[in-house]
Amino acid sequence: AKTIIETAKLTAGIYPAEVIFYGDSNYDQSPLTVNFNVSRVTPTIDVAIGDVIYPANATATINIANNANGTVNITVGTKVFNETVLNGVASVNLSGLSAGLKDAVVEFFTNDGYNNNVTSSLKFVVNQTGSSVDIEYVGGPNYFPKSSDPSALSKFIKSHVIGKLNISAKVDGI
Repeated sequence: AKTIIETAKLTAGIYPAEVIFYGDSNYDQSPLTVNFNVSRVTPTIDVAIGDVIYPANATATINIANNANGTVNITVGTKVFNETVLNGVASVNLSGLSAGLKDAVVEFFTNDGYNNNVTSSLKFVVNQTGSSVDIEYVGGPNYFPKSSDPSALSKFIKSHVIGKLNISAKVDGI
């Protein structure tokens, strides 16, 4: 004969079970104690990192199945960021990244009933920021207005300037 017994959710570990057959008119009472193992499960990791424009920080949003608790480490190049996972959720600020295509490796560690060293990887981009150069002729009888067009300044200099020329330039407003 076979009997199936349902239990409440059990965390990973080894548990004893005692089964007693109390007997009947044909059989004696028979107790049996056995140990059974509830294995750790490997959680699924869902990671999203949106592309950003330098120098903005990227944000990693991490969801771990079944409301797991633990820690995540995210490695981007030589930088390692970590954050606590609580009820399956973590948000990690990825700061100080240079522009370019980035590989992120996410590792999840826990002491809950889950396997450790679960990893996920993904790519995201820190896009280069646009820049502008404003050039202005300073002083002299022929004032040249601000321009982002180097060829316009070059034409002006060739056709109007003889001798010394003072020029100021701003890159991205600085």
